[in-house]
Amino acid sequence: KVIAFFTTWFDRRKLGYEYYKVLFWFQFATKEDEEKLIRYCEQHPNAVFINRVLGTWDLEIDFDAKNAKEIHQFVKDLKNRFFGIIRDHTTLTILRDGITNPFRSQV
Repeated sequence: KVIAFFTTWFDRRKLGYEYYKVLFWFQFATKEDEEKLIRYCEQHPNAVFINRVLGTWDLEIDFDAKNAKEIHQFVKDLKNRFFGIIRDHTTLTILRDGITNPFRSQV
């Protein structure tokens, strides 16, 4: 047998972290501007998932933080560094997260 896929899943709360998702809307952002912002976020140890999206918002960042103050500081820092391209943002607190099993049999 071959292991085709595996991932780790941990309980953030047991490690002292809360899970947040930050949604960003851009204005006047070039592809280069977006790439710079994404590269900057990739360097942050608490940014766990970064996703460009099509639809209502432009970018979503999943972030593990010790508390609301820490996520607020992260967003404030991004808005200061990239003030010309971030039009707005929304921060969501994820109270319960789970994983979908991609190998679950169809019911």
